[in-house]
Amino acid sequence: MHSSFTTPGVIEGSSGGRLAINSFGLRAPLWLGAGPAVLGVLTLLPDLRRRAGGGSGSRPRAARP
Repeated sequence: MHSSFTTPGVIEGSSGGRLAINSFGLRAPLWLGAGPAVLGVLTLLPDLRRRAGGGSGSRPRAARP
């Protein structure tokens, strides 16, 4: 199943890079890759905010007997 998701990503990435280079030059794939990287970091923000919230909500409470 893993390769069935990897192969389309390689195909789409290669095609997108080719189109970007043809349209905008050799630096275009850097910006094309920066977009998904930024989106990936943005998906981490809710978890980072929850962890940084501090207070008693960030630590699990001990079980009472």
